[in-house]
Amino acid sequence: MAAALGVLCALGAGCGCGPQTGGAAPPADASTAPGAAGTSASASTPGGSGAPEGATSGPVTGKLSPDPGTRPTTVGLPVMEQLECEEGSSTFRFGSGWDLRLSGVDGLSPRANGTDETVTTCRGFPPIKLTKSGMTVAAPDLIARTELFRTVPDPVAAVQKAMAASLPPGGERTAVGEPTVVAAGTLAVACRHNLADGFPMASCFWADYGAVGAIDYFPPGGDRHFSVKQAVERTKEFAGTALRDTGSR
Repeated sequence: MAAALGVLCALGAGCGCGPQTGGAAPPADASTAPGAAGTSASASTPGGSGAPEGATSGPVTGKLSPDPGTRPTTVGLPVMEQLECEEGSSTFRFGSGWDLRLSGVDGLSPRANGTDETVTTCRGFPPIKLTKSGMTVAAPDLIARTELFRTVPDPVAAVQKAMAASLPPGGERTAVGEPTVVAAGTLAVACRHNLADGFPMASCFWADYGAVGAIDYFPPGGDRHFSVKQAVERTKEFAGTALRDTGSR
């Protein structure tokens, strides 16, 4: 079971320092994944027409398909290569506000009243180890948070707003490089490298017409960013297999 890094602070290991070995990777990859099969990838275009003021800006690679009129009704365990996933709150915590949350979705109507977000934790082998002040804890490969809504009018604008609200300038996390925004089929994905208490993270936000999610990818080897290109593909894989019981809106 993974221990929380916050526990290390309580033990007097000290807070606010990053890994003892290695360091942050270079800025995010400039390349992005192509559109999924059956979708047309267009040249980079400005952000979604419904992008809110102050949202993450930048070109969008790919083309979003029209709303098919169907909506997912449940979130299940995703089927992801070389990863074992479980539902429920993760036992891993950075603490002190560094944990990623899914923000910027207050204006959307939830699919069901009183339904909280679904948290999914996925781990690979060997496990990722994070070292802080000479102490080491195990971390998952990713922690995902998903919420279902009656409708998400503009998935591209939704991921831009979620990223801007969850990784705000001057927030606890420090952005590294520029964001990558991709549209493929009915799915929009926005990813960006960042530092959480000095640890190199890759954070992605995704949306289709009935759901919005956030996925935090932990550093392979404990000291380098998971590549943005891989994060985009992993996020497509997660969203494509976790959303279930698609029905009419």
